[in-house]
Amino acid sequence: MTFFDIESGRVVNMNSLYETLVTSVGAGLSLLVEGFMVLSVVLFIVDGIKAKKQHRKRKAGITVMFIFAVIIAALSFIGVMFILMAISMYIAGS
Repeated sequence: MTFFDIESGRVVNMNSLYETLVTSVGAGLSLLVEGFMVLSVVLFIVDGIKAKKQHRKRKAGITVMFIFAVIIAALSFIGVMFILMAISMYIAGS
């Protein structure tokens, strides 16, 4: 689907706008997940140091965040391995 953009005076393809939007949202979500993973690991380490100094256990919420971060990282690693395996099988079959 196309439309005429009055401001720029040119015809714009809606598919390219949709693809740009989807790519931007995907990149944003990816950064959000990576930020969560980094934050979880940093909080886990900092809370461990503070807990050791104060002679207490780690906070449960930070431990749960860390566990989720490890699970997300493991699933991401498995996904990358599958992609690399598919690429290598494609190259070997060529």
